[in-house]
Amino acid sequence: MTPNKLIAATALCAAMFSGCSTPSTLPYEEPSTTTTSFSLPQAVGPTILTITGDTPHADSNYEVRVDQAMLDAIGNEQIVVHEPFVDKSLSFSGVSVDSFLGSLGIAPDTTLVWKALDGYEITYTRSELAEANAFLATRQNNQLIPIEAGGPLRVVFPENGGSISANGSAWIWSISEIVAG
Repeated sequence: MTPNKLIAATALCAAMFSGCSTPSTLPYEEPSTTTTSFSLPQAVGPTILTITGDTPHADSNYEVRVDQAMLDAIGNEQIVVHEPFVDKSLSFSGVSVDSFLGSLGIAPDTTLVWKALDGYEITYTRSELAEANAFLATRQNNQLIPIEAGGPLRVVFPENGGSISANGSAWIWSISEIVAG
């Protein structure tokens, strides 16, 4: 190979591989909200929630199936909230919505459509839900929430959740799917 051809081949290889390095920064700015390096396990139990759309943990069908054990592994906190539909304080267990979405690698500005079994839908970004201290409840009074009581999953808001928590239509129960995108 002549020196000119060797230089040309080297330049071509350098150009081809220059885009193959791992970027040193994330494609979005890290949120000031809770983040985690949690590695999402595979669901082995019955699926209680499906996340579809643009998520880093999606399979080839662009979906993540979530079971109760996965949610429990992310966190199991307790919260007492004033439930506006029964007009009393109730105790819920689960995980903050922000921690859950962070474990999926969902960016703060991602639009999320939350869908319930009855067809009800509500749309928020991850950051809006984080600012409202939204909570993904899996248990009420330490018992799994049955479908007939609004389970298996509900989004509830503490009283300090701002304007979203004061909006009764923001509360969603019997959640079956989240569409990210």
